[in-house]
Amino acid sequence: MALAGPGSVRVAHADVRELCPSIVAPDSLDLVLTDPPYPRAFMECWRWLGDFAQAALKPGGTLAALSGQMWLGEVLAMLGREGLAYRWTVALNLPGASTRVFHRRLGSRWKPCLLFTKAGGEPPRWLGTDVATAPTLAAQADGFHHWGQSAGAMDALASLLVEPGMVACDPFAGGGELALAAALAGASVLASDIEAEHVATMRASIVNVAESETTRRRQGALL
Repeated sequence: MALAGPGSVRVAHADVRELCPSIVAPDSLDLVLTDPPYPRAFMECWRWLGDFAQAALKPGGTLAALSGQMWLGEVLAMLGREGLAYRWTVALNLPGASTRVFHRRLGSRWKPCLLFTKAGGEPPRWLGTDVATAPTLAAQADGFHHWGQSAGAMDALASLLVEPGMVACDPFAGGGELALAAALAGASVLASDIEAEHVATMRASIVNVAESETTRRRQGALL
């Protein structure tokens, strides 16, 4: 599905464990950019994500995954494997009031985005910074996933990690907000989710945004 902007989004209803090679060819992606579920009950999803990235990324390609911090050590262990090397953590800075984390007795105003590189290719491209800052701590766009992030935050992250012409995939796309941000940054994106309800929401939401002026979205009209 073509967007009015520089990129495109194609939507698929699929389990991450079945995406490669049935929908995504092995060694075909420049970037896996995603925001998997954070609760510990979904921890196995991170192992599946690592398997998918290892199979689908081009040698030298990047896995970039937003994560909560509560179970960060376990997440890193799930993603780590031979041929998929931890590179760095990008901080997604979220201005505004801190989110209270009662189990840890603290307030948090940022999210880690974990970067891994698939072995065997050219060194990863240079990133000028390891901080992406959202313009505001805004609510998610209407019609997107209930766990979704704000459009401004996803735009900030995509602007840092995406180069025009990249081939990317979000295998835990939810409502499609991150996939849309990557497309607006110039990538060709496959947005996939296992839940049919979320896929339907994603298709409708992406169409609504694609038919509007992208400048209005960046100014917060759809936040």
